[in-house]
Amino acid sequence: MARDGDTRRDDDTGTHIITKTRPKTKRPSLYKVLLLNDDYTPMDFV
Repeated sequence: MARDGDTRRDDDTGTHIITKTRPKTKRPSLYKVLLLNDDYTPMDFV
């Protein structure tokens, strides 16, 4: 029994689709080299 002013419809099933998007990633650089010229470390230690 619907009232005269009620405009709701019963077609909505209540299901919704949620899609996940994966962000684009760039490939990491292969190596990151750091050179340190240390005059205080003896060659025997290295």
